[in-house]
Amino acid sequence: MSVDDAADQLVNSINMGGDLTSEKPSDRTKVYLGSWGSNFNSWKSLKTPGKYLLIKYEDLISNKKETFLNILEFIHKLQKVRFVVDNTKLENVITSTNFKIMQNLEKEKGFIESKIDKKTGKKIPFFNLGENNKWENSLNSEIVKKIENTFEKEMLELGYL
Repeated sequence: MSVDDAADQLVNSINMGGDLTSEKPSDRTKVYLGSWGSNFNSWKSLKTPGKYLLIKYEDLISNKKETFLNILEFIHKLQKVRFVVDNTKLENVITSTNFKIMQNLEKEKGFIESKIDKKTGKKIPFFNLGENNKWENSLNSEIVKKIENTFEKEMLELGYL
């Protein structure tokens, strides 16, 4: 998918599927996908019943341990079980899920979520750029402006603007 097409899907509500003649049942089901903003705002409705935890990608990069602990605490709270930290296991999880390790594991064993480039026929690595992803270098200013204008309220709330 081109960057322009991806930006359009991000800002617009779309639907997928709905081909009643398809042999695959999953293709016959129509799936409605909201924009990034409508999805983000719908998730916030779960705050009241205490079933909402916002994790930003940047948090996972800059503060892995604290963010992962927040996730574990949240899961235990939902399950209504006592939370006890095993620091050895915690450090092992953080170390073993390091981006470079995951990238090398994908190279050795493959990764089912990776896709095939329709133009080249080559596999596109799922663990591709990681922390080195500089979206500022990948998106032209027109697309950045379109995203920022469409989602200004949400991006301000999240501290992106």
